[in-house]
Amino acid sequence: MTAPLPPAPGAQPDRATHEAAVRQCAEADRLAAVARQRADELREAKRRRADLQWTGQSENELADRRTLRDAKLAAQRAYHEQRSVARDAPAMTLAAANWLGEITRLNQAARLAASRQARLNHETAALDALVRRLELQADAARIAAATAREGCLEARRQVATFQEDGGQRAAGQTAGASRADVAPPHLAAGAGAVAGTGPYGSHEPAVVGLLNGDRQMLQAVVARLAEEIGQDAGRLQLLMLELGDAIIDVARDACAFDFPARHPFWGQFSHGEARAVAASLATFGRAFDGRAGWANGVAPNQRELAMAISLAGRDPRSVRRSPTTAEIETLWDGATIAAAHHLLSQAPDLRLEAIVSLLGRRAEGLGELWDNWGHLRLLLLGSDSSLAS
Repeated sequence: MTAPLPPAPGAQPDRATHEAAVRQCAEADRLAAVARQRADELREAKRRRADLQWTGQSENELADRRTLRDAKLAAQRAYHEQRSVARDAPAMTLAAANWLGEITRLNQAARLAASRQARLNHETAALDALVRRLELQADAARIAAATAREGCLEARRQVATFQEDGGQRAAGQTAGASRADVAPPHLAAGAGAVAGTGPYGSHEPAVVGLLNGDRQMLQAVVARLAEEIGQDAGRLQLLMLELGDAIIDVARDACAFDFPARHPFWGQFSHGEARAVAASLATFGRAFDGRAGWANGVAPNQRELAMAISLAGRDPRSVRRSPTTAEIETLWDGATIAAAHHLLSQAPDLRLEAIVSLLGRRAEGLGELWDNWGHLRLLLLGSDSSLAS
């Protein structure tokens, strides 16, 4: 029997520490929004400058003396051609009038183009200065946002450590022991035990059940978390579902898949080779949609599949059983996303820094979970049997 999950901790983080972390993270969110706004302003200024430069090229052609000279020579040739076929004085007069009219039009167009070019040059110079200023502002905003984000993460880590220390004391563990130095019981032998294998056998950490779609496990974790932190269970459940989706999406993007052992195509490769083939296909835009088909309904052809096999390090000629075009459409039947294994291989102890780094931009919007990660981490690393009981 595995040890039961620690009960709700009796000690809470210092209120001032928790409030300071919330304020710091709110400021980090504000600075991140400012950084995005500055980046958008810079992008728009560069677009406007590119449009002006494109327009300026057209105006340059009209104002260019060589272009103007060539146009006047063409008008002169047209006049001579009309004059050569003219049979009377009115026809010759008309040819001359056409020529002089074209010359007048060209001169007016050149003057207007020169005037517009001068205006465009002035506007371009102003936009150049604006772009340089916005680049400095965007860099400063990005650096400030990154610094604030690091400070927010550190503040949340400190709160999480306090929460976990409280959980340890409430569970009767050694007083004052730091969670940073104590491995969770389910991970003491490493992260290799996932999905009922390894040192803790069938006693999986609760996060495995959550990522495998165990609704009862989700409700149990949410109920315990809501009780410990005093927040609405419905809101927490939505956030937990978003967290699970984000972890699954990251695993899918990393091509962390499990393949049916007896599959006529995938069964010809080792597990690593099969994932490498999947990753190669994804570089062609032919990716697993996470269910049973191809993303956007676009399947590879025979040539692309052969190229993917080659990029994965196998000679396509060594593959005895190549799928037909019809079989390619159902190539992912039986394949699954190994989200739990990917998570525990990248963040075996579910530390806040590792989770946020793994999720990247997907970590945004989950601040309420990060603010209470010390409580949630203990629940996610707790045994499925203790939660289900």
